[in-house]
Amino acid sequence: MACILYWILTLLIATISISRVVHGDVTYDGRSLIINGERKILLSGSIHYPRSTPQMWPSLISKAKEGGLNVIQTYVFWNLHEPQRCKYDFSGRRDLVRFIKEIQAQGLYVSLRIGPFIEAEWTYGGLPLWLRDIPGIAFRSDNGPWKVFALSSSAKNLTTIKLLIKNPNTSYWMQAHMQNFTTMIVNMMKTEKLYASQGGPIIISQIENEYQNVEVAYHAKGPSYVRWAAAMAVGLDTGVPWMMCKQDDAPDPVYHGGTNFGRTGADYMTTSYYDQAPLDEYGLLREPKWSHLKELHAVVQLSSNPLLQGTQTYYSAGRQQQVYIASTILPFLFSLY
Repeated sequence: MACILYWILTLLIATISISRVVHGDVTYDGRSLIINGERKILLSGSIHYPRSTPQMWPSLISKAKEGGLNVIQTYVFWNLHEPQRCKYDFSGRRDLVRFIKEIQAQGLYVSLRIGPFIEAEWTYGGLPLWLRDIPGIAFRSDNGPWKVFALSSSAKNLTTIKLLIKNPNTSYWMQAHMQNFTTMIVNMMKTEKLYASQGGPIIISQIENEYQNVEVAYHAKGPSYVRWAAAMAVGLDTGVPWMMCKQDDAPDPVYHGGTNFGRTGADYMTTSYYDQAPLDEYGLLREPKWSHLKELHAVVQLSSNPLLQGTQTYYSAGRQQQVYIASTILPFLFSLY
């Protein structure tokens, strides 16, 4: 009972502070995302495409769907795709487009967490090592070399992107760093029509990651960088909302940890990533957790109408503690005893 209450409250808390904004076919307010005019209870879990193999992806996604998820979230791993400056790799387990299309084929949504700083217990937080050699750069700050974008607007389709990958010395590439990588990924998704506004599965994207943890260290340049990053992301016109993380009320459930191949894990990380996920490193069900979560997800979906439509109130229960109440779900909760 306590577990069910916790997850229901988490779902409510995760959306409570958002004001209504319209983005094409995906909108949101303080209650939920609204997809094609319909409120949705979204149950998501992380499956990181480079921590498994393409042969594993269909099974992992299928088991996540069977377990009650309707959204798969993944980071985009900058240093995996651009290990050397302007030399890109989207092959094999790096094939982000193939991964997202597999999710789409199985009828699920995607939360695309571009970052491009991702943390994720990944080496260098996902940042390419060559960034250290850029004169005057200060990572994740209101800093010109970190932010500067000089990629011609004509580089907006996959054919052009592939040409740039093969010809890294072309004049399109100058100081193209954080904004350039973000823009390239967005354009790649647009070309493949993978955003919900184009009929694709991506319903939300993320810029930056867990910045709240370090923002104070940047003093005045922290908040100004956040504002710049948000404006830059929105200006890419994806037709879906953008989000930032990490806030105290934003859970990040890992559904499949997978494997840190090579030297991709952060310091003190083993090759096996997150050994408490519902799917183990090899994609096998971890019981009883997988079955328990499947039942919980079913319960939450059954209560979607009162959760999304019922009267909601909240009050403070002390420092950093708030209680959220959806009055119409109380009879349902009592019936669970």
